[in-house]
Amino acid sequence: MRALLVLSLCLGLAGCGGSDPVDDFNSQQVKLPDGTSVKVEVMMNKTDMARGMMFRDSLPEGRGMLFIHPKADRYPYWMYQVKVPLDIIWMDKQK
Repeated sequence: MRALLVLSLCLGLAGCGGSDPVDDFNSQQVKLPDGTSVKVEVMMNKTDMARGMMFRDSLPEGRGMLFIHPKADRYPYWMYQVKVPLDIIWMDKQK
């Protein structure tokens, strides 16, 4: 029981640093067709895509999410529990 408590405390404290959550997640720099560079969290599975920006209070300037789908097609997006205004940019292989 004590070991479980210590493990829980350590895991809880590990997330208390001043690090940027975007830097801690699978992120990369993306250059948009107009030359703008954006640091994005890369989402490739359905669960991460469904969660997207839910429950976040803000999105810093110059940050975003990149949803990579397995094939070119029409994909619906919904904004359930998204607290910030969003712009969506659709791109294919030719941008």
